[in-house]
Amino acid sequence: MAIQVTASTGASYTLVCDSRMDTYGYLYTLPFIPSSPQSNLVVAADDGGSQGNFQITATFTVTQSMILVVTTYHPDDIGEFNISIHGPAQLSLTPYISTSNVGTNTNEATSVDTTATTTTTATSTTSTTTTTATSTTSTTTTTATSTTT
Repeated sequence: MAIQVTASTGASYTLVCDSRMDTYGYLYTLPFIPSSPQSNLVVAADDGGSQGNFQITATFTVTQSMILVVTTYHPDDIGEFNISIHGPAQLSLTPYISTSNVGTNTNEATSVDTTATTTTTATSTTSTTTTTATSTTSTTTTTATSTTT
């Protein structure tokens, strides 16, 4: 799942994943190019958090957006995960859908069913945002000669 993360305040933030799945996190600057996973990659993280989940620390500039890609060690895992963001201000989190993979002779439709709940707790020096997301994605690609589902 790809999530656009936008900062209102330039600072260092830590993104921590909590899930029953073994998660990986990848943070990208814009433009995010899904077909080129090394392009604009800021940091990739695996087991920095608890129970095989990732933890990423990155510095955002004022109003900067980055893309957080959350995936799993086992490609068939589907489930819930929580992202806690620790930093001096609240970050905006929204599902990200890219259309950059669509070729000239390919009709590609991607549907994403996402439920996200965000809770923010702020103290005088730290803001913590927790996002719970459940995601189901299905992609259907049709070309002139074949159909793949």
